[in-house]
Amino acid sequence: MVQFSSKYFKWFFAALAVLSAFACFCFAGELIDPRDNHVYKTVKIGNKVWMAENLNYELRESFCFEGSNCNQFGRYYRWKDALNICPAGWHLPVKGELDALLSAGPKALKNSNGFNLQQTGCFGGQDAIVYDADRSFLWSATSVDECGGDAAEMECFYAYVLRNSHFGVSVVEEYFDADVFYSVRCVKD
Repeated sequence: MVQFSSKYFKWFFAALAVLSAFACFCFAGELIDPRDNHVYKTVKIGNKVWMAENLNYELRESFCFEGSNCNQFGRYYRWKDALNICPAGWHLPVKGELDALLSAGPKALKNSNGFNLQQTGCFGGQDAIVYDADRSFLWSATSVDECGGDAAEMECFYAYVLRNSHFGVSVVEEYFDADVFYSVRCVKD
């Protein structure tokens, strides 16, 4: 019969603690979008697999930062387009999934853990303003019907977004007009 000393048990439990700390967020692999063969890194945060970078699938009405930085920052999409833009087997996150992402803690959203939440700006509004380096927004599929009617057909609406700014990262309800374009991160079904 093999006997283990207490130092082996202490080592085993210390190693187990280190491994469980990384279980919450780890690289999950890659997603190859069959529509254009673009390869995206993915990361597992909690019990969900997320794209680790912004979607870069070209639509006629999508934009890139300064017109050419699509590979670095992804593309910006209108909310009504973002609702159905994710590849098959993936979806635009709902508010609860964004809340769970935040509850995983700030380390889960840092580049060192793979999620790579960077401040990529946005595009839109009546003045076609691009904000860079001080904020970014990720669409959610959750809207609040404050303007009346079908949210996908409205000229104005409230939707939940993940906002990354100098104030920190938060899930907020914001008012938008139909000409606002934000980034998209998809979640595996």
